[in-house]
Amino acid sequence: MKSFFRNGIMALGSLIVLLVFSNVLYAQNAEAAAKYEPADGKVIFLAGQDLKAIGGLDNYNDGFIDHTGIIPGGVTLYTNTQIGRNSYGNHSVGLDGTTFTSNWGAGDTNWQMIVNDNTFNNSVLHLSIDMVNDTVNIANGVRDSQLDTLAQWIKKQDRPVFLRIGYEFDGDPWNFYGDNKAAYKAAWRHIVNRLRVANDVTNIATVLASTGGWCSFERFDSYNPDRNDDGTPYAGTPVVDWYGFSTWGAYDGNMLAYAARDNKPVMIAESTPKTHTVNTEDGTTLWNSWYKDYFNFIHSNPRIKAVSYINAAWNTQPMWLGNDWGDSRVQTNPIVKANFINEINQASWLKGGADLFAAIGYSKRNVSPDPATPPNPLGTTEATEWIKYGGARVISDTGATNGSAIGYLLNNYDGIMYRNAPQSNKLTFRYASPYSGTYTIYVNDVAAGKIEFTSTGSWNTWSTTTTYVNIPENSTILLQKIDAKGDSSLNLDTITFEVGFNPNGFYTLTNSNSNLVLGVDNASTANRASVVQWNSNSSNDQQWKLLDAGNGYYKIINRNSGLSIAIDYGSTDWAAHVIQWPFGGSLDQMWSIQRAGGSNYNIINRKSGLFLDLDYSSTSAGTAVIQFPSNGGNSQKFKIKES
Repeated sequence: MKSFFRNGIMALGSLIVLLVFSNVLYAQNAEAAAKYEPADGKVIFLAGQDLKAIGGLDNYNDGFIDHTGIIPGGVTLYTNTQIGRNSYGNHSVGLDGTTFTSNWGAGDTNWQMIVNDNTFNNSVLHLSIDMVNDTVNIANGVRDSQLDTLAQWIKKQDRPVFLRIGYEFDGDPWNFYGDNKAAYKAAWRHIVNRLRVANDVTNIATVLASTGGWCSFERFDSYNPDRNDDGTPYAGTPVVDWYGFSTWGAYDGNMLAYAARDNKPVMIAESTPKTHTVNTEDGTTLWNSWYKDYFNFIHSNPRIKAVSYINAAWNTQPMWLGNDWGDSRVQTNPIVKANFINEINQASWLKGGADLFAAIGYSKRNVSPDPATPPNPLGTTEATEWIKYGGARVISDTGATNGSAIGYLLNNYDGIMYRNAPQSNKLTFRYASPYSGTYTIYVNDVAAGKIEFTSTGSWNTWSTTTTYVNIPENSTILLQKIDAKGDSSLNLDTITFEVGFNPNGFYTLTNSNSNLVLGVDNASTANRASVVQWNSNSSNDQQWKLLDAGNGYYKIINRNSGLSIAIDYGSTDWAAHVIQWPFGGSLDQMWSIQRAGGSNYNIINRKSGLFLDLDYSSTSAGTAVIQFPSNGGNSQKFKIKES
């Protein structure tokens, strides 16, 4: 994943010389295949580089797979080792995008979502690790707990994994590893040894990948963990299986020459028609001017054994705006799409399917997948049970629940993290501090709210503060001190997860089947006006207060009319309509709000015990809201979000 504009042009004469050199040496050095290297004449087709671009998933169904019908031989996705780095609103906690969804400005990433979906049962993973500004930490073992977590996750995947470590090492300035090449190589070796030796991971093939285009022999060897600084072979156990590079239209022969020298297969690890907008250009011209050269280059170089095509709307993603990346989605141009499908369906390309793993020398181990991790229960957790970041550490305090708490949250990015959080929307923190301040709450790497606290008078005097944040089931919660002014530190004892609603806030109720919001028909303020679903327009009749009505029930009050949701005539009949009416304390005006998984809630009438629903489960705007027996359908589920 890159962060800045790139270009690289290679002289045609040099390219021809290097390609000839590569092919000659390839013929002379046809030795044993590298790990997961396919036979000559076969190339693994990979697609990337975010969930929307790839598609084929329930919630990401407008991507490459959905429009071409091609299951790629593998998918290209990313993660990182750094903690506390901010990228377009993503505040990294390490291994972002592996088991939870992350987006650092270049589309959603979630490895676990891919492996959980049957679409990808017979596809490899091409996983890329960003370690910019973190190589010293890695080499010194500071990130070993992350590497162990990564190792155990990879071991559980019954498939080959290509691991592109410290990708585009020469990508100044976006992937700048600087002049500390020794630290880069030491980090590379440490990662491989931590996985293969310390954790006995056997299903990875490692890839050393440059940006391509301008990397000289000397520079390549200076970053190569299997080479000493002077270019001679490193005396330790080799750690690099494949070489790789990226290309946007300037086809680099340098990496092919290096691969020929060292007898390595080559992966084009990232490729896209940069500067082109596929959906607006003439398909025939674009195919002949970019794609033909691209595929001819691949087929004329038998050392290339894997290719990753990035099929993305670059110009819609914040990281790439203003850098002329264009739109590379082949499905947006009928001519390009048809030609691309025809090309990838040729026999030389290895796609996802029952024969892929055997074709690259992998035998399935029939590893039983772990059952889905259940969310932790609602209730109180001790801060000492959370994962500590930065300077956070356990302190002794007799006033804390069990005699200990988390302290030393002194500097920016100090904080604590909690995985597999329960579905909830109310957090209460027990804290002590002689100061006042604000901390940021991240839910799945996205800033979702803040906790504000006032002085308790001393470090040993405890109080509570409550905030309302929407937390989907199994979320990762990160509490961090961010850009704090002055000394606003606090000690934390407990954090309590609850279902509850801000009495001073207004909420939208979005139906999970139709994605429409609940409002009042024609925004009426009249008694007995119908409650309906409608396209969201942020009007007051689509906003509701959820107020405590006692005994765990809520009254739901419309912001526009001040009237409450009720059942017409207080009926207990199936399909009785929902209306608005002045709140009078009757049971049909009281509602239980129960968790329904993910970020969904059921809303259940106290009098009838029936669920809030849409007439005939319709997805049409204007459909009446009714009550109906529970059936588990999405039309009985609602997302409740503070406006």
